Amino acid sequence: MYESLLQRIEEIITPILGQLGLHLVEREFLQEYGRWILRLYIDKPEGGVTIDHCQEASRVLGSAIDVEGMIDRTYTLEVSSPGIDRPLRTEEDFCRFVGSNIRLKTKYPLEGRSHYKGILKRFENGNIYMEIDEKEYCIPHQSLHRARLIGEVTFGGKH
Repeated sequence: MYESLLQRIEEIITPILGQLGLHLVEREFLQEYGRWILRLYIDKPEGGVTIDHCQEASRVLGSAIDVEGMIDRTYTLEVSSPGIDRPLRTEEDFCRFVGSNIRLKTKYPLEGRSHYKGILKRFENGNIYMEIDEKEYCIPHQSLHRARLIGEVTFGGKH
């Protein structure tokens, strides 16, 4: 619904994040409990983001967005890490997380299915390759609706 607004915001903030050594993972503009929220998920390729990164990005990006005057209503800006179940959108995302467990949904069924859950094997020539139950699937990136890492939490100690 607000895709054109989000695209304009992304065009403005992407170079700013780059100067901070960060990049945009995902963005949302939505209404929750009667208030508008612009939610930005950021990451740092080497080592992930800290709360200090999020605070600095929030300060700088909030000013840049407000100066442009693109949002015509009162809103709250939230900047955070993408979390352990981060979305995967770009070729770089898929290449970075080869070997990880992912969940993927396509825009339309491919070979009778639109939901996939398995190991990301590679990204090649615009295609996402996954292994599910020892079978390899090839999913064209252009058919992707959404994809996420499957967060894995391990606990130390005795079992």
